[in-house]
Amino acid sequence: MSEHLRPVCLAALLALAPVTTFAETSDCEPLPSSFVLCAQDTEWNSAVRTDLGEGVIFQSGERWLEIFDMPEHFPPSIRIEEVLDQIEAEFAQEAASLDLDEPVTLAREHFHTEHLEVVSLTNRAEVDAGEVESFVIMVAEADGKRISIAIDPGEDIDPDSLFAATRAVTSLIRPASGG
Repeated sequence: MSEHLRPVCLAALLALAPVTTFAETSDCEPLPSSFVLCAQDTEWNSAVRTDLGEGVIFQSGERWLEIFDMPEHFPPSIRIEEVLDQIEAEFAQEAASLDLDEPVTLAREHFHTEHLEVVSLTNRAEVDAGEVESFVIMVAEADGKRISIAIDPGEDIDPDSLFAATRAVTSLIRPASGG
């Protein structure tokens, strides 16, 4: 999905967007689609927050957490696994259009947290000629609402550690109603 592989545009947006630190706000941070991130006692509690209209980005050191509304071309009538299939296909198409190697799927998981149903895709992808990164893209659902979540660990870490980070982050997200 091109909105998750946009380092130059993202840098420009971040330079113009309002920035706060998590610690300056309430216990749970509002997210798109009526979700919240409750990150007390985690690295995300002191993360820098940048609002980007339909989404929000948190940066903690070199780690990035992006949470966005689901794009309209993913209707609520399709299962979240099908949404992830489409996202995976979009990654491959984008890589081909940029003359980059096709992303390699390291893991694909379907799991539940206390508040969410989640499907995740862990990929290694060439993001620039010769530069390869691992990242996770997820689709999470609760109370009939969906968000997309992306994690960039800021370094190339093993898939098991990345999956553990994925579980840790998704356990912090819940519907704003308390789910």
